[in-house]
Amino acid sequence: MLRRFRAAIELLRASLRDIDSPYAGVLDAVSRVLPAMSAGELAEARRIAAEGPPEEEVGLEPFAPPEVMPYAEVGR
Repeated sequence: MLRRFRAAIELLRASLRDIDSPYAGVLDAVSRVLPAMSAGELAEARRIAAEGPPEEEVGLEPFAPPEVMPYAEVGR
């Protein structure tokens, strides 16, 4: 299962290392027990890094600023 998310794990591990997080060691340990990254996994990690973090797509449907909600009371 971890192999499926290897690219994301490596990006998270690198980010934690960059900020000197104490949690970086946990992902270092996980990475040590996984096989070396394949060329495809490395390409996937580069693609994800270039795209940046994903946008939230779940759980925001009923919420919007009051000025765009048709039933919102202004000045509340």
